[in-house]
Amino acid sequence: MLKKSGLLQISGTWAAGLEGDLPHGLAFAAACFGAGFMASRALVFGDLAPFGIAAVTAAKKKALPFILLGAVFGTVLPHGPAYPIRYIAAMGAALVFRLLCAGMGGRSAVYAPACAAAASGLTGAAVVLANGMQTHDAALCFAEMILCGCSAYFFEKAAPFLSQPSKLWGLRRRDLVSVLISFCVLLLALQPLAVHGISLGRIAGVLAILIAARFGGAGAGCAAGASMGLVLGLGGQDMAPVLAGYGFGGLIAGFFAPLGRFGCALAFVLANAAAGANMGGSSQVTADIVEVIAASVLFLLLPDKLLCRLSALFVAADERVSSKNTARSRLMEASQALRDVADTISRVGERLATMRSDDTLQHVFDEASDRACHRCGMRAYCWNTAYNDTMDAMNHLGVALRASGTATRKDVPKHFSGRCCRLGELLEAINRCYSEYTARNAARRQINGLRRMLSEQWNVIASFLSELGESAVTKQVDLAPEPVRAAFATCGLAAEQAACRLDEKGHMSVEARVSTYPKSPINRTELAAELSVACGRRLDGPKVSLSGRETVLRFRQKALYQIEYGQYSIRKSGEKLCGDAAFAFEENGRAVLLLSDGMGVGGSAAVDANLAVDLISRLLRAGFGFSAALRAVNSALMLKSEDESFATLDIAAVDLYAGAVELFKAGAPPTYLRRRGRAERIVQHSLPVGILENTGFAHSDIRLGHDDLLVLVSDGAAVGDDVWLMRAITQFEGGSMTVFARDLALMAKRHRDDGHDDDITVLAARLEQA
Repeated sequence: MLKKSGLLQISGTWAAGLEGDLPHGLAFAAACFGAGFMASRALVFGDLAPFGIAAVTAAKKKALPFILLGAVFGTVLPHGPAYPIRYIAAMGAALVFRLLCAGMGGRSAVYAPACAAAASGLTGAAVVLANGMQTHDAALCFAEMILCGCSAYFFEKAAPFLSQPSKLWGLRRRDLVSVLISFCVLLLALQPLAVHGISLGRIAGVLAILIAARFGGAGAGCAAGASMGLVLGLGGQDMAPVLAGYGFGGLIAGFFAPLGRFGCALAFVLANAAAGANMGGSSQVTADIVEVIAASVLFLLLPDKLLCRLSALFVAADERVSSKNTARSRLMEASQALRDVADTISRVGERLATMRSDDTLQHVFDEASDRACHRCGMRAYCWNTAYNDTMDAMNHLGVALRASGTATRKDVPKHFSGRCCRLGELLEAINRCYSEYTARNAARRQINGLRRMLSEQWNVIASFLSELGESAVTKQVDLAPEPVRAAFATCGLAAEQAACRLDEKGHMSVEARVSTYPKSPINRTELAAELSVACGRRLDGPKVSLSGRETVLRFRQKALYQIEYGQYSIRKSGEKLCGDAAFAFEENGRAVLLLSDGMGVGGSAAVDANLAVDLISRLLRAGFGFSAALRAVNSALMLKSEDESFATLDIAAVDLYAGAVELFKAGAPPTYLRRRGRAERIVQHSLPVGILENTGFAHSDIRLGHDDLLVLVSDGAAVGDDVWLMRAITQFEGGSMTVFARDLALMAKRHRDDGHDDDITVLAARLEQA
């Protein structure tokens, strides 16, 4: 019986490819259909088509229906494999095998190759048996089975890059090999498209070899040439001797890569001409030379923008851990030590509270009796024989002490005042002891509060160290720095130190240190363009800073989106200061919008709101996470003054590379947005910061696209019915976001219907494609 994670789960995703953004979904579906179609049209040994089976077997669940449809369509078209029905049956068998593996919880890397090889071998064996079990046919069947299994392995490794092409840049070497071989298989389908023996597929293959040699050097050029020659050689007769020159040509072109595109292309042409001359003057050799020349001309004519994109595929990359494991261990150990200290402080406080549990009002009366009654002859009678009557009188005095802080003769019951011969001394002792008792309690409360805050501060520091420890092992890819130095040299700068990295999300950053700036000002746009070509990414920057005697220039990969902000605040009538604070900044491809509303109005509210916004923005820009930053702000507000002090926090963090938005709220009103032309309201319930020691954010995730809006408001703008606000956001047709924020704030003031006045702040943002 299949588990739910098998057949039911996969079948439930067949329509998932078109979910979300429709243009993106259609492009993804078309790419998957094309991949399946091309794989099924790639023929080897004359009329065998194992790659369509491999593509269907290796397909991810979201891409499976489109790849399967493309493979079936490519199989049944004319000039395809010899037995189309057999290959369609093999695809079905492979799919069933994968579903069975999924139902049994199979996730091993060998399942896809094994399923593809089994489906190809079983259906191929059936055809061989039906044709009389010829030795040649059996050998071809076995070879096809091996090819099918191997190609399924490479397809499965390359499949994730079909849905996320941005991950292609800065590939690890084993992933690059998988992508390269998969690309060679797709080109094999284009090889029959030829005019007078000149193949479109081989021209595209030579073009890929030249790009690999130019930007990956001799190693990448030789690997690309050997892979291309091997795979394309399977698709035609007498092609292997000619295509053997691809590997040699890629090696030679890589050696001459420092001479630029022209030197690389010339070296490849000459190497292939030499290899062809050694093989004689056949028509196939002539066609091969023409193909090489055509591909070289195309290589020279490729626009720089396209070439800079493709170049990053072949830049040598080594995945590493950004810091030593020992550094992480020390940070984590320090974090745990601070947490242990905080726990110890808390436990000591709890233990002391238990030990002092006898310090009550009864202790006040006992101590007062020791002071005033120790020489009285009635002591034994009052505190032993008539103990209940005496304690009844003390209880009456306790009520007066709690109410006014002192006890007088009027508060003493008559049955006790009539027999106490030292009533004045006793009342004086009781008032003195009660004053000491209240002072001790106040000191203990203050010490307990300080102990709790100290414990919380240790925990906050521990959280910071823990986050630093986790970030110390964040994976990143270091790319070769030579292209960066070459780009700087082109602009007249000598980069003594250069680094080009990809972060864990695949986004590139470049940093270079130069000892001196040139006397004449440099063109920053030109420098960014040169670096973009050299590194294969569109880069923004530079951000310039000084470090000792060196100048540091930092570039960052250009994001998919850009964001425009607008802010407007209205003070409460009669107040000099607004109790709200708003701020927005961009850092490392992320835009962060902050809005805080301090308790009340006027100066004290403005201090709380600005303190919250300033602290959390500094911590976020320093690289700390939202949770740790919130705890720090919460502690700061609780320690700021003896008076009650709290503020709301509303945060929106926008990933400018993907449009993903994280919303964090601490007591804040709803967030409003316009997505695909429709207004929406995001409500999250939480408490403000500065009230409780252990507080947290309410968190949610959304995704925005081009021309979508995001609006944060203070509670002064979110009173009563917000239909007008939703309508205004929907009807916004463009223009300045500052003007838009001002219009919303003024409308909010007009629409207040609760009879009160309050500070109003609106922070609006619009996302646009960069």
